Amino acid sequence: MKKDNKIKSMLSSTLCMTPKGMNADELSPEEFATCYELFFDKIFEISASDITGIEGYGEFDDECKTRYVSCRDFLTGTFAEEEDGYWYHWSEMFETTLLDRDFFEKYYKKMVDKISYCEEQRFLVNNNTFFCNMKRQLLRKNYNKEKRTIL
Repeated sequence: MKKDNKIKSMLSSTLCMTPKGMNADELSPEEFATCYELFFDKIFEISASDITGIEGYGEFDDECKTRYVSCRDFLTGTFAEEEDGYWYHWSEMFETTLLDRDFFEKYYKKMVDKISYCEEQRFLVNNNTFFCNMKRQLLRKNYNKEKRTIL
């Protein structure tokens, strides 16, 4: 609960951690086409949150602490073979999916080479933006593209 309260305190009052409405993956392609920009607006609004009181990089633990001291540590730690949790044995995807090892290695090396440009560029990021976690309010169907609001 401490983590949720800390995150909530960083968010704009227009962001809700438990929004009500229809899951985005339940929308028809036509319905989604009328409001998809709102999802991106919310993602950018999350990234604009003030995180000056948070140190480090990576996901928050239960105490709202991050695991990595630097952006480089976060990048290399994420792709370490011994990584536990969600990415456990991630490199098996080279054999079990379309992920091409040469392609990955080429761009991973570029990321590692350029990561120093990202240090100190810190943002709050929702890394759980699957459609099933994104909501659209059911009662507000008319979307005004000019103002990017649901009416």
